[in-house]
Amino acid sequence: MSMAWAILLSLVIVAALSRQVTAAYGDGERIFYLQAHRGYSGRFPENTLLAYKEAVAAKADVIELDVRLSADGVAFVMHDENLERTTNGRGPIAATAAAQIKELDAGSWFDPRFAGERVPTLAEALEFCRGQVRVNIELKTRRLDDAMMRRTVEETARVIDQCDMWDQVLLSSFHFPALAYAGAIRPQATTALLDWDVERTVDRQLDVLKIGGKGWFIHPKMVTSEKVALAHERGLMVTCGAGNNPAGREESVQLLIDAGVDVISTNFPYEVAAILERQGLRRL
Repeated sequence: MSMAWAILLSLVIVAALSRQVTAAYGDGERIFYLQAHRGYSGRFPENTLLAYKEAVAAKADVIELDVRLSADGVAFVMHDENLERTTNGRGPIAATAAAQIKELDAGSWFDPRFAGERVPTLAEALEFCRGQVRVNIELKTRRLDDAMMRRTVEETARVIDQCDMWDQVLLSSFHFPALAYAGAIRPQATTALLDWDVERTVDRQLDVLKIGGKGWFIHPKMVTSEKVALAHERGLMVTCGAGNNPAGREESVQLLIDAGVDVISTNFPYEVAAILERQGLRRL
């Protein structure tokens, strides 16, 4: 595990136990950390450099982004398998050459004001985040065959090597084999399991521990103070999403506050930070 993530992990675990901590970075006492989900994606086109820039301006501690490979093996930041929803392209990203992806408009779908925003490569995204904010890279490999999963993990690791940013990066996935493989080829990687199996009774925290993972990122329906406390006892950092629906924003954030999670992931980092500030849990 990288030193910076080790420090962050130790801080959030201590915070969860004592509910009082001063962060090792930033400009004030923070008990709850904020992850900007696909950047400031509630107000700007997701997974664009603009969304990341605005997330940094909103003082997010972590930016979450997704990685997929182009037809010629370049790592791009995109959530969906297909291009249609967030660009003016068509078809699978895995069947599209990097040169074509770089020409796509990734902003107009959200609002015409953002026309001309591009799909960033993973390297471009990491270079932007360097020294400003930590990065949670979600490996989008669950629907890939084993060979393509390995290629995706290997290329992601190569880009992180190239950028020399293991100290700022965490790798997460719903796909347990991808996390296990990442840890095998890069022992310094910090990994976290995304667990949205709300109907299952299996203790997925144990799966995380088996591969030396450090994070358990769960669906809001799974959150209880007992589960979070158990994760902390086991040395796991707990992340959960909240604050995306304006109608229930306060309530969803309060649920996570009461449960004692470490990191709140949201499409609206500034708005959630404001809720935390009103309770004295964070400074804007």
